[in-house]
Amino acid sequence: MPSFRAGAPRGLGPLGLAGRWADIWLGADALILADAGGRRVDVPFDAVDRVRFGYQTSRTGGRFYEMRLWTHRARRGFLLRLIDRETTPGYEAVARGLAAAVAARRGIGAVEGGLGWAWALFYGSFAVGFLGYGGWVELQFIREGIAPAFVLAYGAMVLAVGGTVGYGFVRLFCPRRLSRLDQLEPLIATEKRPWLF
Repeated sequence: MPSFRAGAPRGLGPLGLAGRWADIWLGADALILADAGGRRVDVPFDAVDRVRFGYQTSRTGGRFYEMRLWTHRARRGFLLRLIDRETTPGYEAVARGLAAAVAARRGIGAVEGGLGWAWALFYGSFAVGFLGYGGWVELQFIREGIAPAFVLAYGAMVLAVGGTVGYGFVRLFCPRRLSRLDQLEPLIATEKRPWLF
């Protein structure tokens, strides 16, 4: 049976488990979590309102995978982070199974990709900073009397690079509903894929 180990940054207390990590697998009709002490909690698929999958890329190129689920009882999503830097076949199988079960009960709109708006805006702000600096440099060029053609070309280049980077970060991190289950694959698969689109 496919399984994986995940950490819960806020702890497993809200689920009635101890510690900060759990072994996770799928049962016939529930997502099952077990802590190090052997205590086990079944989260029925019928109780899951929404699920979100996403990842962050580290400086060294590895990925940190996250799964967040909302249930009837919890207002805030419960966050599970994969312990390993790279996904495992167990994580992929559990994610696919959970997404299919939630989509079958709640519709495909209950399955999301991304990490959250806070991450999207945080990383998108780097592009805003780049654009602001590029605008300041362009004003300095104008004040120094640099040729208008160069100033326009520089401005276009800054907008193109800053806009592409900002769009890439926002697209990667912002929560979005999936329209088909196969859109889940880039968010959970080990195969390296372009991260911008």
